[in-house]
Parts: sequence; C-alpha cells; structure tokens
Amino acid sequence: MAPLTAFLAYPAMEIAVFVLVAGVMGFWPALLLLLAISGVGALVLRALGVATLRRARLQLEQGQFTPDEIVSGLWLAAAGVLLLLPGFISGLIGLTLFLPPARRAVGHWLVGRYRAHAAGAVFSQARRGPIPTNPPIDHGRPAPVPPAVPEPGPVIDVEFEDLPPEPRGPRPPKH
Repeated sequence: MAPLTAFLAYPAMEIAVFVLVAGVMGFWPALLLLLAISGVGALVLRALGVATLRRARLQLEQGQFTPDEIVSGLWLAAAGVLLLLPGFISGLIGLTLFLPPARRAVGHWLVGRYRAHAAGAVFSQARRGPIPTNPPIDHGRPAPVPPAVPEPGPVIDVEFEDLPPEPRGPRPPKH
C-alpha cells in the first residue's frame, strides 16, 4: 500500500472501528473508553519512559550502553504517541508495542528490511558492468572478487590562498 493511501485510509479505518464499537457499546461508553486508553497511555509512557532513561543512564555510566536501549526507548515513545492518538487501532498497536517481545519482533523485522534495502542500494552503487563470477579454486576457497574499477571522471584543479581573519568590531561605512 502506498504511504499516501495508507495515510488517507487510516482515519477512515479508525472511524469505522469507532462506529462498530459504538454500535456494540453505545456512543458515550465508546468515547469514554477512547479517553481512558489515551489516559492510560500517557501514564504508562511516563512511567516506562523514565525507567528506560534511568536504565540507559546507568548502563552508560557502567560502560555497557547498547543500541538496544535506544531502540527500546524509541519504540516506547512510538507506543505512547499511538496511545495518545484517539482511536482503537492506534491504541491496540500502542499497547502491543509496550510489550518487550513485540518491540523486539518489530525491531528485528525493520532491521531486516533496512539491511535488505541497504545491501541492494550499496551493491548497485558499488559496481558497474557485469557482476563477476566467483569460481572455486584450490582447497575449496572461492577466488577473490576484483574490486570495481571506477570510471575516470573529470579532474578538478583548485588553487586557494589563506587570508588573514577580518578584524572584529564595527566596520567603517563604505562610500
């Protein structure tokens, strides 16, 4: 789904789910439930956010800080924002992101997507021409792949001169 389509379809889906829930519970109870979800999200975000910051600071002081703490903090912030948004879909996703296994699963999924995308982009930019084959040689080790030879480009010759710094203070008016 294109990002613009998802951006436009999301509010319609939230409204449709609210209408369904309001049809089952009634309008006012559904509205109160939405407000309660947002309130709980704010409280949980505040508590978990402070705990994550404390844990990150402690690990940093002990020299054990890992990127996982940063990622976990970002997911907690995303979960809190989703809970603050009015809607049952965002609330469900936000509540799910508060669970550490869900944060790890989503993080691994996104890292995998990023690595696949980055590997394709780096590979396509690094080589020009056909991809060399890599036949096996003695002892079953593959032959080294020769580095890609960049195409010669224009040579730019530049001369420069170090100038003394301009004096500070008010400048005299130019006539």
